Amino acid sequence: MTATFMKVPKFRATQWVSFIGGEGIVRSYTPESGTWTYLIEMALGLKPDFGRVGAETMILLTEADLHLTRIASEGELTLKRFEALYNLK
Repeated sequence: MTATFMKVPKFRATQWVSFIGGEGIVRSYTPESGTWTYLIEMALGLKPDFGRVGAETMILLTEADLHLTRIASEGELTLKRFEALYNLK
């Protein structure tokens, strides 16, 4: 029997992270090929003229692509979506 050792994940669920191209919140993570892969939910921008098509705000990134920004709460994400939707900021 062989044992496989991996580092613990650098990021956790609900942490706010940044990457080239934007920011988002870690929704889940999974080990893959010796590293961790993260499902990131990006903050919604203004609603486009053609509408939204679903999960266009989700992206899979490896640990090397991410940087910790801050810890976010569900309330913060909801507020950001509301502000963006109604152009409040």
